[in-house]
Amino acid sequence: MNIDKYYFEDWISYIKNKLGNEAWITIYKYKVKDSENLEISEAIYSALVPKVDSKQMLDHTDWDLCWDQAVPGFITTYENSQPEIHYYTNTSSCEPLVRLRSFHGVKENYPEMAEEIILFHNLYNDRENNRYVSVDEGEEIEVIKYSDSEIKIKKKFLLDFISAKQLDLMIFFDITIMSNVESISQIDWLQFEKDLKTDNLRYSRGANEFDGSLKFNSFGHLMGKKLIPCGDFNKLKQINPSVKEYQDFIINEDEAGHPTFFTSNPNKLRNNLDKNTLDSPHYLTPVFFKRDVLSKYYNNPSLYQIDDNHLSCCGVWSLRIDNNHNEYIVVYLGDLGRDLPEKEQIYWKSYNVAPDGTISETYFKRSILAEFTPPSSEDLIFKNKFITFQNSWLKKFKWNLFLPLSPNDEHNFQSLRVPMKNEQAEFDNQILSLCKVIIDSINVEEIKKNINKYNDEKGIGLFNIFLKENNHLDAQNIIDFLKNLYNVRSTGVGHRKGKNYTKAIEKLEIKPSNFITSFKNILNRTSQILDQLSNHFLENK
Repeated sequence: MNIDKYYFEDWISYIKNKLGNEAWITIYKYKVKDSENLEISEAIYSALVPKVDSKQMLDHTDWDLCWDQAVPGFITTYENSQPEIHYYTNTSSCEPLVRLRSFHGVKENYPEMAEEIILFHNLYNDRENNRYVSVDEGEEIEVIKYSDSEIKIKKKFLLDFISAKQLDLMIFFDITIMSNVESISQIDWLQFEKDLKTDNLRYSRGANEFDGSLKFNSFGHLMGKKLIPCGDFNKLKQINPSVKEYQDFIINEDEAGHPTFFTSNPNKLRNNLDKNTLDSPHYLTPVFFKRDVLSKYYNNPSLYQIDDNHLSCCGVWSLRIDNNHNEYIVVYLGDLGRDLPEKEQIYWKSYNVAPDGTISETYFKRSILAEFTPPSSEDLIFKNKFITFQNSWLKKFKWNLFLPLSPNDEHNFQSLRVPMKNEQAEFDNQILSLCKVIIDSINVEEIKKNINKYNDEKGIGLFNIFLKENNHLDAQNIIDFLKNLYNVRSTGVGHRKGKNYTKAIEKLEIKPSNFITSFKNILNRTSQILDQLSNHFLENK
């Protein structure tokens, strides 16, 4: 081995410049790299230390807390020669971030995160992927990555935690290299300091020889610690909501057509009660966005739910929206600031456009006049009618005409919508979802029980028999529409598009130049069928 390794220059450079400053801070590590002529062991540990003690701890290189120390137990003291047994949780003033669990060789050792930081950030243990994640703002944020040999924490989350506790972070390191070299006397310690102490770092390095009975004849050793001070308690976002930053949104245009912006901070908006904000835009100033601002939420239905005039992220946040508008998604300026986390505000701002008209009539009646008003957007109308129809049918007949979707298919209903853009791919996806909700979900088993004769008919064919035996006057038109819709799916979505697809879309008057309007018409016809079924089966019988 080259004797230069005993200077530990690469490691010292890393410790000085990167350790504790990286996006992911290593708080535990134990790895041994072993080969025929070289063995390197890397050990890193960390602890939270009182601010009054942290500088004094830099007076020596020894670790102030070892990974096998911070465990509860019993200690015996003597008073007047009489033993007294006491229970303790930790004999050190240092608090561990990681404990090394040891089972005397019966079970494998493993490192375990301290519970407090997990609870502080409300982290979920994703065991399958060896990580802890935060879901407080809806999106999964990876906070801790762990394995049996190493644990890392995202810097921001670690610094917030130590600032909340007002304890400094001390990172300990111990690097040992063992190898065979001709003589360690070649080391020129005059060129390199053996010991170093600064305001936040202390280490010592050295080398020595083994006797001839061992595999290696020499070793080098680097040991020390690095101090990471905690931050200002009063600047923590958890105790200082004013730290939240509010985005500015377009609320108007000036005479030259340039957009004018104003903050979404609800405390700076006029609300008819606060005289100090009379010169500001009103809380209910409408802000306009491109419709595809909702694509992110439609595409992740396990996290987000879009309903009539409402967008929510599990139980984390919710936002009132005008999604009954024909061209845009409209949100009140104050709601954007009050209800959306910072990251979501930034996302919405990227879809912000200048005002174009006003809110939809539906949203005006609901939010301003407090009137009960049915939805006006084709997708919301269909969903509303479908849910009502399903409940009414089940209540009357004790079985579902359209089977509930399985958990793996529920997204087809949740993400069903008027296409955001005039694109073939999005149109295909919506056709597929609508077919799964209606055609693929026809309850063939119950229909068979409620008709007299059937041969090899399936799905739509059985439904046709059911309608005709029940004397539905528009049965043929309903069946023709469902067959045409199914043909669009089978000739275009699931297969290569060709002449059959062209014929199928012509029958439904689908215009590739305007997929949005075409799908609106399909939704309207499907809603009409639900009305027809409801009138015939649920009201007239």
